[in-house]
Amino acid sequence: MATILLLHSALGLRPGVHAFADLLRERGHEIEVPDFYEG
Repeated sequence: MATILLLHSALGLRPGVHAFADLLRERGHEIEVPDFYEG
């Protein structure tokens, strides 16, 4: 499948971002979710 870079909003990494990343992983995608505030 695809490799996806999932970026968070100005509010940072929220539970919804992680939930969406998990959903995409379950469907076979490779997901990268960097945290631009915490490093």
